[in-house]
Amino acid sequence: MARRFRLESGQEGVVVIAIERDGSAARAGIQMGDVIEEVNRQPILALEDFDNAIKAAKDRDRILLLIRRGDSRSFVVLHLED
Repeated sequence: MARRFRLESGQEGVVVIAIERDGSAARAGIQMGDVIEEVNRQPILALEDFDNAIKAAKDRDRILLLIRRGDSRSFVVLHLED
């Protein structure tokens, strides 16, 4: 997986491996191969961290993600759907 998405050794976070074409992630500009490093300012080191952060944000209408794409990092607001 790391080679496929050209990730650095030791990269922390979770890799986006699929996107719903008309989903909120696609509308926010998230792409396959992006690495989610934070959810609502909480570090994401593994899939379990990501799952817990998403569950903790279930009552919110949006989530702040820190995304790494290649050498760039940026914040993305993900608007949750009902």
